[in-house]
Amino acid sequence: MQHLATRFGLSDVAVAKRCRKLNIPVPGRGYWARKSAGKHVRVTPLPKALHGEDTTPIVFAERAPVESPVEVREGPVWEQEQFEARPENRIAVHVQLSRESAISDAPSPQPVARALHFLDAFVGACKKRGFAVEKRTRGQRAGKVTVRGQVIEFQLHEPQRRIDLRKESGKRLRPGEYMYPRWRFEATGALEFQIGRIYGVERRTWRDGKRQRVEDCLNNIMVALVAGAVALHEQAEQRKCAEVERIRLARLEHEETTQREEEEARVQQLITDADGWTRVERLRRFANAIESDAIARSSGCHHAFPRARGEARAGTLASFWDA
Repeated sequence: MQHLATRFGLSDVAVAKRCRKLNIPVPGRGYWARKSAGKHVRVTPLPKALHGEDTTPIVFAERAPVESPVEVREGPVWEQEQFEARPENRIAVHVQLSRESAISDAPSPQPVARALHFLDAFVGACKKRGFAVEKRTRGQRAGKVTVRGQVIEFQLHEPQRRIDLRKESGKRLRPGEYMYPRWRFEATGALEFQIGRIYGVERRTWRDGKRQRVEDCLNNIMVALVAGAVALHEQAEQRKCAEVERIRLARLEHEETTQREEEEARVQQLITDADGWTRVERLRRFANAIESDAIARSSGCHHAFPRARGEARAGTLASFWDA
């Protein structure tokens, strides 16, 4: 059913629905498995057409084959993969240590020789590929290697097995009773290589397994180091872009705040000028009223119209103070 669906450009569910609609029998569950195993399988014949039923054969238009796009890979990680895939670049762990071995670890006595040989090959491979390995100082837990300008931490250690002493001894504890120490740790004799936590790297840990040892993963470790360096570089560029964007937004916010403060200052100045203009206008009207009253007094009109003049004066002053 799935092969027909792929051939005709439909889903297997659509083909099954079409078969049920047209009363076409389909193979049952396990049909193709039994047939591939050489067992006898029963083929259900097609039912006879009913009276008046259309017997025109159905023709499905075959879908043109879709060419899968060719994956074009490029970049430092792909180049490093191609470099490590060459037989001449296969990293071999030598028994004899070189004098330039920059790192030493301290696992249990059993895998010490393996750890030293592995680290010696690791340092030599890094120097051959242009990676700078820093020497470990006392108290420093992880080593450091500089790849493409990025510092990557790594560590080689021996995993330990945790054993429950309570289960080992078979002692049953009473309620409220505790066993100390509860756990015992013993060496496993295996090695585990780990690079620092880098977001975007598919694999960061290599350990001894049933089919391979860490010595067989040195070329893959070199590829992972380059991938980690590229990921760190991209993350640094993203942080740089984010910082530039943050500074731009902060500058825009500062400019908007400054512009708003300047507009508020101009509005406040306008209100102050309007208040001053209103005060001056009231003083001018008051001075005109006093001058008019003085002219009226000098012309003798106050004898003829004293009441009217007093009312007018009082009204002028009242309108002045109300304004």
